[in-house]
Amino acid sequence: MAIVITKNADNINNSINKAKEKVSEVVGTGKEKVEELVTEGKAKVEEIKGNFENSIKEGKDKFEAVKVDIEKGKDNLQNTKNDIKNDLKG
Repeated sequence: MAIVITKNADNINNSINKAKEKVSEVVGTGKEKVEELVTEGKAKVEEIKGNFENSIKEGKDKFEAVKVDIEKGKDNLQNTKNDIKNDLKG
């Protein structure tokens, strides 16, 4: 009877050890996947941040160009005004 119990105990221990190995394997795979996803997420954040910064820069550049055009137009209007005043005086 003792031999039968020992065999069953060995089978149970073997099953437990196999289960532990499988759990360790799955946890290791899970950790690798988490690290991979975190790395991908960080890369995506940097990409989006870069795109956003580029968009802001492009917007500022366009704003500056419009600002210059408006200032030129203002100067032209002032010159036209002065020309008209001079024509009326003269």
